[in-house]
Amino acid sequence: MKGIFAASFLSIVSIIFVGCGETNTANTTTDKNAANQKNQNSAAAATTPSPAEIAGGASIYKEHCAKCHKEDGSGGKVDVDGVTINAENFVSEKMKKMDDAKYYKYIAKGIPDEGMPAFEDKLTEAQIKDVVKYIRTEFQN
Repeated sequence: MKGIFAASFLSIVSIIFVGCGETNTANTTTDKNAANQKNQNSAAAATTPSPAEIAGGASIYKEHCAKCHKEDGSGGKVDVDGVTINAENFVSEKMKKMDDAKYYKYIAKGIPDEGMPAFEDKLTEAQIKDVVKYIRTEFQN
């Protein structure tokens, strides 16, 4: 009789612990999912450019970039000041995959071997970032 009682008692205790463990795991999973969703929403909000950023980027692009990369961002072979360059196509998959930091670096520092001038002395950091946002929004969405 003692054996049956002990076995029953252990079974009940095991069920309680397993049940509690499942509840805690479910709650932990739910909490992690909620946190991940919040982080994703925050990241999306942080990366969505404002209309003012897009307008500023568009103005700068038209003034400084469209001459080589064309109004539609398609780039290609262009004759600039007697020199033929092959400007990058912002619509290409290669350029869509390039991270913003590289865009920023290329705009700021230029790529002299390819005919890309540096703009760090002509544009502020914020202006360069706005141009990148414009390229992403206008040509890559």
